[in-house]
Amino acid sequence: MFYISSQGHSATAWLSRSLNVHPNIVCWHGSRSLPPYATNDQYYRNFSVKEFVSGLQSCEKNTFGQKVFGATHGFYGIAIKQEIEKKGGNFFAIFRHPYAKINSIFSAYYPYKLTKGIIGTDEIKLDYSNFFTEFSEKINQKCFDLENKKKKKEKIKYLLRKSNLLAHAKIINKYFIKYKNKLKIKQKNLIKKDTIDINSYPDNKKVDSAIDTFMHACIRTFETDLELINNCSFDQILQMEEFTSSKKKFNMILKKVTGFEMNSKQLEQVFKNKNHINIHSVKKNINEIYKTWPDGFKNIIQQYLLNKKLKRFYNKLNYIID
Repeated sequence: MFYISSQGHSATAWLSRSLNVHPNIVCWHGSRSLPPYATNDQYYRNFSVKEFVSGLQSCEKNTFGQKVFGATHGFYGIAIKQEIEKKGGNFFAIFRHPYAKINSIFSAYYPYKLTKGIIGTDEIKLDYSNFFTEFSEKINQKCFDLENKKKKKEKIKYLLRKSNLLAHAKIINKYFIKYKNKLKIKQKNLIKKDTIDINSYPDNKKVDSAIDTFMHACIRTFETDLELINNCSFDQILQMEEFTSSKKKFNMILKKVTGFEMNSKQLEQVFKNKNHINIHSVKKNINEIYKTWPDGFKNIIQQYLLNKKLKRFYNKLNYIID
């Protein structure tokens, strides 16, 4: 059995579909239940890591070892690593160039964040180049203000910690967020999706949502990557750019993950769809993506890349990082 860890936006759906082309492989995508129900299904139950791994193991036993079972994009980072390896399974993690991944997450989530979930992720697909050009000054100023605010916040946290008030503040904040989420759901139900035009939102709302979304994308990308770098061997890393572009490399990865290989007919079926990756965003060229980002966004990126271990690892994967 195997598990392929990913925060998504790294061709996980395509990879899962591709692995299932082989008659001896079953790979589930984006689920934490067994059977792999969708999260909105009445039978869905969020399995613990132990339950999920035991489920994979039972599936293999009940096919008398004729099939290899695995999954991807359900448990993030190294959450499932220890358990899957303890039970004799193989653990792998997907890496993608961070700029491309951040762009993909941003493209999918910006309308969702702006409309507070009225427009779902991936429901509309836009080129954000003109948006970044129009609002670059406002974004840069807001990012600068947030950086100063962050420093002030750290001082406040320090004072709260000293006076033992931080724990109480967290509890109050938890209930406040719960109340806000309930309010959002009520508001969402009152608005018809068809009447929403994201261009009609106020400029300050667009800017705030863009920064929130970009930060969300950076956290998901850099912090998960660093966790994987610190806990995985290089042999456990799968590069999206490799397994999506070459039949030969795909077959090598397939053998490493499952022990099986595909014949030429199966590989043809896997690669027949030319648009099999990067479905979330319009822009695909990494240099073009980076150039469109405002300086405020680039500064956020550079703060993460001050971590030398992170930068060294990206260089090892031949990712060009400015």
